[in-house]
Amino acid sequence: MKYLNITKQFASLALVALAFTSCDKVKVTDPVGDQGQTLVKILGGGSPAAIKSNPLDFVPTPATFVGADLRRDLPNNAELNKTMNIVVKDDTAAVRAANPAYVILPASFYTLNVPKTGGSGGTFNVTFKPGEFARQIIVTVPDATLLDPSTKYALAFTITSADGGGVITNSKSIIVEIGAKNIVHENLKWDFFRWNLAALPSALPTIPRSSGWDGDPVTLATIAANANEAPSGYFIQPRYRLTFTNSGGIATNFTLAFNPTDLAALNAAGVTVLNGGPVIEIADFATKHYRFSYVVFNGSAWRYLVDDYHQ
Repeated sequence: MKYLNITKQFASLALVALAFTSCDKVKVTDPVGDQGQTLVKILGGGSPAAIKSNPLDFVPTPATFVGADLRRDLPNNAELNKTMNIVVKDDTAAVRAANPAYVILPASFYTLNVPKTGGSGGTFNVTFKPGEFARQIIVTVPDATLLDPSTKYALAFTITSADGGGVITNSKSIIVEIGAKNIVHENLKWDFFRWNLAALPSALPTIPRSSGWDGDPVTLATIAANANEAPSGYFIQPRYRLTFTNSGGIATNFTLAFNPTDLAALNAAGVTVLNGGPVIEIADFATKHYRFSYVVFNGSAWRYLVDDYHQ
């Protein structure tokens, strides 16, 4: 009987302890906001400005893309149900600071879904209505063929103020890099083959290459509506210039030469391109596979060179 009484006492104490424990409030970290603050940012932005690339097809039809994806991270539903006004700057200074070679996209080349006050370098007034946590500044380029394919254009957006207690984060600024790309423009893998030879070769060597690499990233970059360039792996890396005919969205009638400036630099360095090179070995638009070759004499020896671009 004494044993039973002791057991009952321990059970009672356990129940009391459980009751006190259940009264303690469990702390839960709020996954939204930061210590009760509303954080305002540009998705993918930074400080200094982050850069995102937005190549456009080189066609005379409208192209639309997001310039600035604005967000507010809120601590609770009460804040979500409030109106918030933010000011975003057309940050031309950020464009110039990021890359002096950038050209600010001319105002006549595009339209926006949000009115701008003050012209170039002006501001956008963006309002988050109750229930909204995301707003976007949308850019529309009606005709990308107005762009110079050899030029990198850019626009920049920076949040400068937010009312209603909004805190601007470091993700406040973004630069959108804009360029035109034609149907052959591709990001590819690049294999380079070089053979060092003591005599002029009449065909592709069958021995292992003397040097080279496999799988390096490369862009068959747009320089005009019907022309692209990519580097060779030899010496000063002269650029191939590939031209084509756009036959209803399919590239045909390929021709190949060297960039004239690069060819002049090769010749000035005592390197002579032989056999009428460069030569197209493969130009398959459907599979995105291109292989070019040429032979040079550098004053003392011959080099057989092959560049292979593929997915």
